[in-house]
Amino acid sequence: MKSNNHLTQTPNSAMANTQTTAITEPISGTITRTIAGPGAEAIIWALVSVLLVSSAQLIMKWGMMTLTLQSPELLQLWQQQHILPLFNLIIWPFIAVISGLTCYALSMAFWVLALKHLPLSVAYPLLSLSYILVYLGAVFLPWINESFSSTKLIGISSILIGLFFMTQKKS
Repeated sequence: MKSNNHLTQTPNSAMANTQTTAITEPISGTITRTIAGPGAEAIIWALVSVLLVSSAQLIMKWGMMTLTLQSPELLQLWQQQHILPLFNLIIWPFIAVISGLTCYALSMAFWVLALKHLPLSVAYPLLSLSYILVYLGAVFLPWINESFSSTKLIGISSILIGLFFMTQKKS
């Protein structure tokens, strides 16, 4: 295994001395695999965090929507003290809400890992991807079924353009 260490200095950066390590391993004869430094891994952590927080929003929306749609029936079962049918109606929405909260907690853990290795100016714009994912999920998932809007599409395009500009390196 061969390791290449590079010390790069960036005078205009908040982190004046940064060190990246690229490791190249032979896999089978002539094929080699390059393992990226900590920056690539941190971006993956940030993207996993974005996926988890977006999933949390969509899952909790379904759970709360389902409970709201069933509220007259739930109230009637509660008043008549029919516990088993009441339990059967609320168990899946309850599991959805707990799953959404769990996704939030996992998202925070991955976000902390990402922030440990990424500058905030790189990490924070990635959060805007969750706005896009949640909107697309709300439109295309049949159980949420929100309406498509051309103005929201313009908003998504603006977010993507802004994300592109925020992640560009200074020349």
